[in-house]
Amino acid sequence: MIVLRKEQVKALRELAHRTFTDRMVVLLSQHFPGDCRVLGEAQVRTVIRLGIEQALRAEIELGSDVCRYIALMFALGSHFEADPQLPWAAEALARPAGASARMADLYRTASDHLRRIAGPRGEQYRRALIRVRKIPYAELALPLSGDPGQELRAVLGRIHESKLLAMADPDWQRMLELGLAAVRRYRLPVGEGAPVYLGLMLLLGSHFDRDPLHPWAAQVLVDSDIESPSLRARELHRRAIVRLVQALGRDPLSGDEEHGLL
Repeated sequence: MIVLRKEQVKALRELAHRTFTDRMVVLLSQHFPGDCRVLGEAQVRTVIRLGIEQALRAEIELGSDVCRYIALMFALGSHFEADPQLPWAAEALARPAGASARMADLYRTASDHLRRIAGPRGEQYRRALIRVRKIPYAELALPLSGDPGQELRAVLGRIHESKLLAMADPDWQRMLELGLAAVRRYRLPVGEGAPVYLGLMLLLGSHFDRDPLHPWAAQVLVDSDIESPSLRARELHRRAIVRLVQALGRDPLSGDEEHGLL
């Protein structure tokens, strides 16, 4: 009988981890070429590491299931399991079933959701990116009168109405509370900052500010060199437009475009 020492077992696990990560880099580059190109391989590996950690916390250990989990991170945002816009994700992961059954249910529900709100080929999402690119920064500002929630919903409806309509009122309220709390935490001006911040939540996921898929967002939000709250909101908007244009590819509605974020 061959008995492996602890250090040998550790080495084998590390080798399996590296092999899996290398395979994921290749797969993600095939299915999300635009995102992987912009992120660079080192950052893609950072996302993969986070995905492995989160999958294991959810007791998802089979390689094919972890692969699906990481693919959903690219499609929905790295922290989709805690996103108030996607309550069904946490519900699917918490069901009393085997890990593969839970993952299959989650993947099926997510695919249905994406077809409904982004379109069969993501065309509704790409049109949302085009719309937000064309809206001047000044037109996003809230008048700061009446109900901020209602005003924000009207602004966001101009960006991605299908996704907004898919949300139940309690989910919208949770997203709104989370977004306004983040606006205060990052000291953004409510009138200018809230529409930009919540618009990015709608497009990129509610926790885009700590998502390794969008490192540029955290860089802007915590940049100590940007002292003015208004300038921080404007820079967040500017950097977002640059990233969204990159996500669109050369010809976003030709049918030959690269895969987008959703």
